[in-house]
Amino acid sequence: KVRRVGAALAADAAAEMLAARLEREIDALEGQATPPAEPKRVLFVLTVRDGAALVAGRETAANEAIRLAGARNPAEFDSYKTMSPEAIVAAAPDLVLMTEEHAAVLGSVRAVIAQPAFANTPAGRSDGAMALPALTVLSLGPRTPDAIRALRAKLAEIR
Repeated sequence: KVRRVGAALAADAAAEMLAARLEREIDALEGQATPPAEPKRVLFVLTVRDGAALVAGRETAANEAIRLAGARNPAEFDSYKTMSPEAIVAAAPDLVLMTEEHAAVLGSVRAVIAQPAFANTPAGRSDGAMALPALTVLSLGPRTPDAIRALRAKLAEIR
């Protein structure tokens, strides 16, 4: 993506330098990840409406960030799909990840995990929720390494 934007802006050399740096950082982060015997389960929630949540499955940037952080996405489907409250409870996330923008719309990350669908999960019982800027989670780009580090730090806090 960085290379495409660089080409569009006639800044190929600068884009190549940035892309190479990002690749090195992400490769280094991936190399540091020693998957625990039982990886934490992180559910990325894009939106919540009427108790149902639109969550990220496989083949999404959010899933890749979760994987690079050494965690596991319990949403075992492709793309984004709506999960019922019962499916969220069954997914048993240890951490609910969302965008800062969506958390602000709903009041806070705590307001999201206080909803019944999340309150009855390990994340809800342990206040396991965090928000990151949308562009760091929804699109792999220049701030992706920072998002992965932040997610790893939050996962380390969860018992």
